[in-house]
Formats: sequence, C-alpha cells, structure tokens
Amino acid sequence: MKIFDKILLGLSAALLWSACDSYLEQPPSKSSGIRISTVEELEALLAYNNFNGKAPLDNNMASIVCGDCFDITVQYYDNGLKKLSTLPELYQLACWEMQHTQNTNEKVSMWKVNYESVYLANLVLTNVDQVTGSAEAKNTVRCKAHLLRAYNYLDLVQYYCMPYGASTLQEPGLPLKRTTGYEEPYERASLEDTYRFIEADVLEAVKLDAPLYENGERKAWRETGALANAVAARFYLLKGEYAEARKYAEAALRYDDTLLDFRDAANLSQGFTLSLLLGNLIAVPGWWNETNELGRYAAEKERAFYWKQNYYLAQNIWGIPSEKLLNAYDQSYDLRYRYFVIPQFQGVYFYGTYALSFTGNVPGYATFNHFFSTAPNVAEMRLIRAECLAREGAVDEAMRAVNEFRAFRMAGDTPSASLNLVASSQQEAVRMVLEERMREFPFTLRWNDVRRCNFNSDPDDNVTVTRRFYQVNAYGIDSGKEVVYELTPQSRTYAVALPSVEIVSGDGRIEQNRY
Repeated sequence: MKIFDKILLGLSAALLWSACDSYLEQPPSKSSGIRISTVEELEALLAYNNFNGKAPLDNNMASIVCGDCFDITVQYYDNGLKKLSTLPELYQLACWEMQHTQNTNEKVSMWKVNYESVYLANLVLTNVDQVTGSAEAKNTVRCKAHLLRAYNYLDLVQYYCMPYGASTLQEPGLPLKRTTGYEEPYERASLEDTYRFIEADVLEAVKLDAPLYENGERKAWRETGALANAVAARFYLLKGEYAEARKYAEAALRYDDTLLDFRDAANLSQGFTLSLLLGNLIAVPGWWNETNELGRYAAEKERAFYWKQNYYLAQNIWGIPSEKLLNAYDQSYDLRYRYFVIPQFQGVYFYGTYALSFTGNVPGYATFNHFFSTAPNVAEMRLIRAECLAREGAVDEAMRAVNEFRAFRMAGDTPSASLNLVASSQQEAVRMVLEERMREFPFTLRWNDVRRCNFNSDPDDNVTVTRRFYQVNAYGIDSGKEVVYELTPQSRTYAVALPSVEIVSGDGRIEQNRY
C-alpha cells in the first residue's frame, strides 16, 4: 500500500536519526539504511514516537461529529459555520455520507498516522531479539511494542470498519502487518480475524508492568502497565465480554483510581476570557495545576493513562452539543454543563478571531479548549467497571459505582435525589450508566458507544440518530436542499471509507467499504 511503501522507505531512518543520536555512534548500514544494535535504541524509538512524533495526535474526527451528542443544523451553518469551515469531509462525516469520505486528506488521515505507529511497533518487534541488552529490558520493550500496535489497530478498526457483532464478523477488517517487510499481503483480513490479531497483542501487552508514576511524575506520555490494562478493558467492552472488561478496568485502576474533583476550585473553576474581536468577556472553564509542564495539563486534568490530543488539519469546528446532550445534564447541578457548555462558542474559538463571521451564536462544549482526546483515563475505567457490573446483573453494586463517580461531577449542594441514581432493574441500570458515559465522554467515546450498542446482542440499548441539514455530496454542500439524515442500528454507514489513494495504489487488492 502507498502508506506502507512510504513508511518502509523513510520512517525508520528519520525516527532513528531524530531520536537516537545519543545512542547511535556507528554509520548507517548500506543494506538496511540504519543499524539498530541495542535495546536502548529501541526504547528511544518508542519514546520519540510518543513524545515528539505522531502518537500524541488524535485524528479521530468521527468521534467528535458522528455521534448523537453533536449536531449540525441549517441555522448553525447559516449563522457562520459556512464561513468557518468548508472542509467537505467534516460535513460528510457529520451526516454519515461515508461513501464520500474516501477523499480525505491523506497527510492527516487516521490511516496514515496510525499505520506509521504500527510500522514502528513492528520495527521494534523485528529487532528486539537481535539487539544487546538484558532479558528484562527486552521483555519490557517487546510488551510496549505489542501495546503500541494494539492501541493503533484498535483505533483503526473502530474508525474504518463496521462495529463488532454477530452480524459483522465476516465484514472486511484491516490489512494485518506483523513485520516491516513488503512480502505481507495488503488485502483486508476479516473483522473477526482483525479482532483476534488485536487480542493477541493485548494479551502480550498486559504483561507490561511499567509504572505510571516515577519520582512523583505521571508518565502519561508513554506505554505503561496502566495503559495496557486500560486498552484491554476497552477492547473487551467493545466485544461485549463484560467480565474480562471489568477485570482489566480494575487492574488499570490499581495504578491510579483518583478522579479530578470538579467541586474543588483548586482544580477547576469558572473563569472568563476576552473575545478579541467581540470585545467582551465569555465564561470558560479554568484548569489549575502549578506542577504541570508544557501542556501536560491536557493529560493530567482527566487523569489520563495516555497523552493524546485531537488534531485535524484545517479542522475549524468544535463539539457542538445536541439537544439530546444538553437535556441529558441536570443543568442546575451538573458541573460538566456549568463549566463546559459555552452558549457563544464562536467568541472563544481561537480567542474569537472568527467571531465577526457569525450572525448568531453557536454553542460549544470544551474541556479546557476545543481539543479532545480519545485516550483512556481513570474516568473511563471507572465507568467501564460500572457498566460491566450492570450488564452482569449486579445492579446495586453498579449503581454504587456510578453514584460514587457522580459525586466528583455534581455541585456540592446537589440534593440527594438528584445526585444518586436509582435503578430498579438491570435494563435500567445499564441505561443509566450509558447516559453517564454520554455526559462524561460526549465527543470522545460516545461514537464508539453508539456503534457497539447498535450491533451487540442487547436491543434495549439501541440508538437511532437523526439530524436535519443541507444535502451533502461528494464535493461539498448543496445549500439549496434540506435533508433529514438518519443513522439506524445495523446501518452500513458506521465505517469511514478508506482513503482512495490506498485503494488506487493497492491495484485492487484492498477492498473499499460497501455502503
């Protein structure tokens, strides 16, 4: 494939020379382009990828605009969004016109960025048994590489493939790359085989026991035992294997189970920012942690197990809350609504530099800013545990878990009847936990929740999403015609199209998604 070819030709040397100049003293080999000789060099490659490379970038645009927490309306578009963003893919995604999304910008696609990390993981795994170093150091690096590959394949399969379920096991999955060589097939494996491949990596990754904290510093920018177990918990939740998901969520929480307390003004408070063009102050959330460095707050603020931040070239859009999301909050007491929902978001987006392009307000949801991260964190693990308990029939224990979580998100003067959710059945408990996940992860994990709930074996958690917008086609927007778009359970439009450049360069060996 085109991406793999480019990676094979350039990534290894670029990463090694950029990251490992303190380790590499020998000149490049004529046959391989670079000589890898020590386990420290492999460790440095992984560290470079995480801290300075592509790993911190979260290119999952579908997680923001595809779920039922987002809305794009004719009014919002006419009020100013049409001047802010003309990126066709954004609107194609938002209206689930997935057959048109193959023309994505290749340079920032999930496909390119994540497969580069897969290549790096394979580079490490290919060399780990040939380099010098202790057996313990090699085992650590090996586990980290399996974790890196599992993490990126899990992201890819949730983006480009149909959701996992009994009806989709033989649907196209992903090309499975185990080495850095050209000889491996480019064809897409089945979805079932893709999940088996990821599971094998997950089971190797959870052998990793690298600490989350060292010398009091949270190492959220690298592979750790906490991250490995968190990825395993997410993986088994997506498969509907709830006992396994709970087991690994609890294992991740043993590394850290502390939540940021939104009631504590030392962590979070209501502040104001000056909208440069509007010339007025707009209420925004403020995060405070004097020990953070160089943006580490982006990870620390949610007790993240991995440091990732959403990035999309010419994105120019934000998390626009739907009526469903707004109505899901207790607007009197839920601090997530109080702090994160900003009615005139165009006034704070890039400090309001686009504000004069708007003739009306467009609301926004933002935890600190308009960036989001789908990386695992403590909140996700605690709510995975709660959901698994509910789905296993432990209703009382599940409700205790979710109410303990809510205590960190609701105002201190919240009446008990509003703070503590009560479920009288397993079905009701599952619904309440899913609603709490929606309130906590509206533009990060909610899209995956919609996907899995509409393909699992439980019809009670199905979700249908509708939105009214202008007609969207392969080239952009036809503002002369309004259309009601509907996303139903078992629809084929849950998978983003593979980049067309990969289909063309694959000479027919790579199958495009069918819509």
